[in-house]
Amino acid sequence: MPQVKKYDPDKECWKLVERIQAICETKGMTKYALAKEADISKSTLHDLFAGKNKPYMHTLYKICNGLGISMTDLLTDRTEATAEEDTLTQEERELLIIYRHLSPEKKNNMITYIDMLTQYKNRGHK
Repeated sequence: MPQVKKYDPDKECWKLVERIQAICETKGMTKYALAKEADISKSTLHDLFAGKNKPYMHTLYKICNGLGISMTDLLTDRTEATAEEDTLTQEERELLIIYRHLSPEKKNNMITYIDMLTQYKNRGHK
């Protein structure tokens, strides 16, 4: 029977908090703005970031809503890259990270813009 990975709950909770902080930095979102968007108190968020409290699932769902990301995005350790991601350049990885944290509307705008660039290139322009 295969070995199941054993988790260190304290370490995993801290990694989650670090991911939340990194996403906030990427989005240029302050802790205050996240608390407001996630509909949680500033003190709850402060205690979470200070390591005084562990995150409850309910709070994590609210934080994901506030950040505009899925729970999967939050829980997935992006350092364990897929085979496809291994072939990406650093610039492509950075674009992918930014894309993953955009709102659905901004994702659609970005796709439209890329489609327009592709069509422009295909008309004989470089």
